Amino acid sequence: MSQTNIIWVLLIILTSQVIGNENKDKEEEDIFIPTREWQVVRKGQKIPKGLHVRINFETGITEAKLLDENETNKNSALQKIPQDGEGDDDKLLNTMVIKEALKKIKNDEILKPDEIKKTNEKFRSYEQLKKDMNSLNLTPKIDAEVLKDLFKQILEDFDFLAHQFDNALEFVNQNGFKQVIYKNLNLSDSQIRQETLRLFGSLVQNNARVQIHALETGGIGTLLRILNLDQSVQVKSRTIYALSCLLRRFPLAQLKFVENGGLSVILKILQKDPAKVQIKLVTLMNDLLTENIQALQDKSNENQSMLVSQYKLVNLEKLLLEQDWCGYLNKLLYLLYIADPDDHDSIEKCILSMHTIASKCAVHYNTDILISLQERYKTLALNDLDRSDEFSNTDFFTNLHDLCEEILHLKNVKTEL
Repeated sequence: MSQTNIIWVLLIILTSQVIGNENKDKEEEDIFIPTREWQVVRKGQKIPKGLHVRINFETGITEAKLLDENETNKNSALQKIPQDGEGDDDKLLNTMVIKEALKKIKNDEILKPDEIKKTNEKFRSYEQLKKDMNSLNLTPKIDAEVLKDLFKQILEDFDFLAHQFDNALEFVNQNGFKQVIYKNLNLSDSQIRQETLRLFGSLVQNNARVQIHALETGGIGTLLRILNLDQSVQVKSRTIYALSCLLRRFPLAQLKFVENGGLSVILKILQKDPAKVQIKLVTLMNDLLTENIQALQDKSNENQSMLVSQYKLVNLEKLLLEQDWCGYLNKLLYLLYIADPDDHDSIEKCILSMHTIASKCAVHYNTDILISLQERYKTLALNDLDRSDEFSNTDFFTNLHDLCEEILHLKNVKTEL
């Protein structure tokens, strides 16, 4: 029996009980005369058995009619409903009838094993849909994924606009750092944080006024917190990018970075994080160190006493030497060489950092590794001379050979002294 028919049965049961109890004294005085059409049942009228009854719960009107011939056999439970005038037991609800009806409802809702199997074959899971549609370059998405993609698209649009100087200033005027940047960096979704960090970098890059705003609103502390606590390599890489854009050519920000324990955070990461993150940090520190040294040595900056004094306050070279920067670079080169001697890009970044501070650190470097690398890059450069195609790396390998040679020369000079 369908659930619709059962509902009608229960309605008839309830209606019969209500009508039977409302006016016992007039049961035989007013009897409803049914037809094939729906008719209103007046209050107190007695309803004969075997009728189709319905109640409008909004108006309270009860209607009844004779059952159609095709409904008579289908509604077997209807024929079992006790009617008024059939004795004392007929005036009470027959609980057995209700129990049977409820059993049928329950059984109708539970699918048999073979029906479940057929249903599973007919319909596919969300994961199966994704797999099937990916082969057609289509990607089904739930609402959460759609919202995430829209959020990412908004950030990408922001990033595109942020590269323009005036747009970056307008972003600041609209309180974008507080309303967008810092709020997003507290979200749990790592991809949103990555895109937000990229936007951060684009906004402050080569824009002194935005750099000042980011510094004044706590940008240094926020980036250091993420760098120290976040577990995602991708998020840390983007954080280093944002930090680099904020610190470059901005000695006041570099001073704030040092005062906020930036060097301690970096040295902590350099002891445990993957090589990819370590190389990015070493490159950042080498760029800042190079900038600091050049600013203090550049004679054209003599008239800019405030700028020079700011770089002197930072004094990055002194701070790095106090933190055993020489020993760390020496260890990193050894680890890179042992892990993958063909990872020339990472080795180059490490050697460049070693070369920048070689005048103070050369005596601490491992001679054997430097000689081995020098010979290796000399051979690779010579082999590349035989190649005339556009993919030749002769200059790249020659430059690495020369860097190793210069470091070794300084080491020998310092040793003799």
